[in-house]
Amino acid sequence: MQEPISDSVNNKENRKGKTNNPNGRPKGTRNKPRILDYISNKEIDVLIQTAKDTALEGDGRMLVFLLTQILGKPDITPDTTPQKLPIPILDILRH
Repeated sequence: MQEPISDSVNNKENRKGKTNNPNGRPKGTRNKPRILDYISNKEIDVLIQTAKDTALEGDGRMLVFLLTQILGKPDITPDTTPQKLPIPILDILRH
């Protein structure tokens, strides 16, 4: 017979409404720098075009990445073999 789960629920470390980081973030710490803070708009355009070209050449992983960024995460994992790709998706990327 399994042991009841209630032991972990009643644990003081996991009480509702209590934080595991009581002191919070130290004062003066900064956010992590973003890559967008260091590259130009032209470089961003080149990266996007390269990603689109890679997806159009049949890289299914790049296609899924781009579509996830544009449309959000799908409910199911699509089959990304080039033969199974819906034609409208390829047309969208070509424009």
